[in-house]
Amino acid sequence: MKKIILFFILLILIEGSLAFTGSSTSYDLRGDEGATSLEQNSTSYGLRSFVDYFASSSNTTLYNSRSGILNSIPSIPILNSPIDSFIKSNTNLNWSNSTDTEGDPLSYSIEVSDNINFQYTNYSNSSIVETKNTTQEVNLNLTNDGLYYWRVKAFDGTDNSSFSEIENFTLDTIPPIEFNLTSPENNTNSTDPTPVLVWSETTESNFQEYLIQFSNETDFSLINFSFKNVNSVSNNSFGEWNETQILSNGTWYWRVIAFDKAKNSNTSNIFVYNVGNVGNVGIVVTQDVFTSQESGQSKSKGPRRLQQIALDIIQPSPLSLFTNDSIITPIFIINRGDTTLRNINLKAITDSINLDLQLTQENIGFLFPGQTIALDLIMRSNSETLISEHSITIEANVQDPIFKDSAKFFINILEFGFGERKTVTEKIEIINTLFDGNPDCVELKGLIDQAEIELDKENYNKALSLVEAAIQGCKDLVASLGKELVTKPRRDTNIYISIIETIIALIFFMFIYRYYKKQRMIKKLKRTK
Repeated sequence: MKKIILFFILLILIEGSLAFTGSSTSYDLRGDEGATSLEQNSTSYGLRSFVDYFASSSNTTLYNSRSGILNSIPSIPILNSPIDSFIKSNTNLNWSNSTDTEGDPLSYSIEVSDNINFQYTNYSNSSIVETKNTTQEVNLNLTNDGLYYWRVKAFDGTDNSSFSEIENFTLDTIPPIEFNLTSPENNTNSTDPTPVLVWSETTESNFQEYLIQFSNETDFSLINFSFKNVNSVSNNSFGEWNETQILSNGTWYWRVIAFDKAKNSNTSNIFVYNVGNVGNVGIVVTQDVFTSQESGQSKSKGPRRLQQIALDIIQPSPLSLFTNDSIITPIFIINRGDTTLRNINLKAITDSINLDLQLTQENIGFLFPGQTIALDLIMRSNSETLISEHSITIEANVQDPIFKDSAKFFINILEFGFGERKTVTEKIEIINTLFDGNPDCVELKGLIDQAEIELDKENYNKALSLVEAAIQGCKDLVASLGKELVTKPRRDTNIYISIIETIIALIFFMFIYRYYKKQRMIKKLKRTK
């Protein structure tokens, strides 16, 4: 037996070949270059020897191996997106690449079907070339909306991997049906800063939410207020205002946008709502959320809760500087709502081409409820900057939840002048008193440091502008935080108590001293008698 095994090994290693052929009565041995084969009648058995592989075949079944090791099948692809979601167009299907231990180049086959058993396919592609890290199908073309299933397998040139897990997505290319605003009527004039809003229902089987927007800009380039009504097309009214979210005096434009789960949308008509005799407020955005209730294996929608989103931008003003000059002022971004604001992009804009603005921080990743972040705005003028008043706008663009806020202030470009030193020093004493009683304003001390430098240079007008801006900024900041401005320095009451106790003790010892002194005199007089 060992000799037979060695014989076949020798046949594999040599480049020549031998073949046995024959019928039931005769067998032939024949040689051929590069191969060894064994054949009998119509059934063939082959052993072929090459430099890098050998193969064995029986009838129509073929088995391959290289250098005596079976080919490694690629790993199964992992689907990334879409997974159990809604899409509004023939989007790209994305998956993580398979691995091949032999480093063979891989390609992929994809199947998409509205039948979960894939008895047929609505789309397939078996020649997708692998790209780095992840691969995607960019040519998906489905003609009908609906629920689809998809799967992917890898091919290394020899073998296919198994199919991936089956995932699904819903194709929805149709937006919600058109709808219109109904109340309050267009061009309504009212003193009610919290009107009840009503609109007609849209029609949408995959409805997601209504988004109500208020703006004081006709093109809605700035969204001042935004609210959400979710889960039902019949949830077509809004009136849950509160005292911190009222429309200010003036003209407002409002509209409603209906979204489905695939993010298709339809926007209503725009109505004008005029408000009179209403105080100004900061921007407040609200959205409706629903809590989740679980009981055993079941889940239900819990009570509706109003989620308030509010952002304040506080900037010291008014400010002044000279031509060919610079100034640094703090900007305060405050989250006054009850939800975390994420990815806030900040921008400083001016109407002057000769006034350079630079924010030391242009993005805030997270701003938690009640949190205040201070950053600096650097303003630089040049010789061409006009000696006049210039407006500056700070814009905050919040990505989650989506809305915008802005604050405008003014800066004066001054001519060099003297002014009054005494006025500046008195104002510095006032702001230092405010710092003592209002520690939230300490960030504004940088303005006072700059004012004292300008005071030494005898630039009294600019120094006065910096001090007044710090005073006003402190007032605005404290008011925004809902606190009361302390205008007198806080004194340590313990000191006063100690002084009073010391005085009482001195008086007490004085009385004791006088009492004993009087007693001694009485005794002395008695002895003399």
